Amino acid sequence: MTNNEIRVADLMTRAVYTVTPTQSLPLAESLMRRLRVRHLPVVASDGRLVGIVSERDLLSAKISALAPLSDEERSTIQLAVPVSRVMEPNVWTIAPGALAVSAARIMREHRFGCLPVVERGRLVGVLSETDLLSLVTDALALTRPVRAERERSPTI
Repeated sequence: MTNNEIRVADLMTRAVYTVTPTQSLPLAESLMRRLRVRHLPVVASDGRLVGIVSERDLLSAKISALAPLSDEERSTIQLAVPVSRVMEPNVWTIAPGALAVSAARIMREHRFGCLPVVERGRLVGVLSETDLLSLVTDALALTRPVRAERERSPTI
């Protein structure tokens, strides 16, 4: 398979955890921490992608530890804030049949950590930096012995 044949569907993560717009910020934060991800797609009840929430979004919405509130008060306030208040509603997406190199360029140029993969308006996966790094790692592992041999060969 050449680089021009690798599609987003070949690399994307299909088992994607999501949150709904009405779920709380602490739930989203807990899910991210447990899954060790930095982004969660936000989907409506019909499966449509309506936004994305990132670690950065959650961090900016946190109540400062310097605020004159008890832990209980801080927790109560945070639980009352829905994900929809901090999510990014204007999300760049990509189709599963798109070339992986196109997705990688979009992610690099716009400094995105992931791209939701959408087909017919429904979320079908996520392409993350980790997915792309796995491809690069595999490709480098395949080419490394050839390069090493070339370096050892005397030039004429």
